[in-house]
Amino acid sequence: MYVERTIKANSHTLDEVIDYIVNVHGQQKYDELEENYERVRAEYDKVTEKIRTAKKQEEQFKSFIEILEKAEDTITEFDEEMWLGLVDFVTIKNKEDILVSLKGGMQIAV
Repeated sequence: MYVERTIKANSHTLDEVIDYIVNVHGQQKYDELEENYERVRAEYDKVTEKIRTAKKQEEQFKSFIEILEKAEDTITEFDEEMWLGLVDFVTIKNKEDILVSLKGGMQIAV
């Protein structure tokens, strides 16, 4: 019962917390806190995106390894399964300038 009363007594809505900060510390302090929150949130979002990208690349590299492990020691002919598993797209600017983009983001000039 004591715990429930304590929780209820100390529970506040976001509006109540904002009003408290503004009334006790002033609008400038609230603005500083809000600015800091936005900065930290933006950093968090960037890091989260980097982690997501790294996990995606890890999965792609694992897939590459599986495909390459299936291949014979020396590849002597075109292997469609390997091509489709590794290559994202090919950019051909002219017959001497060809760029193969792999699914993991790596690019190979041919």
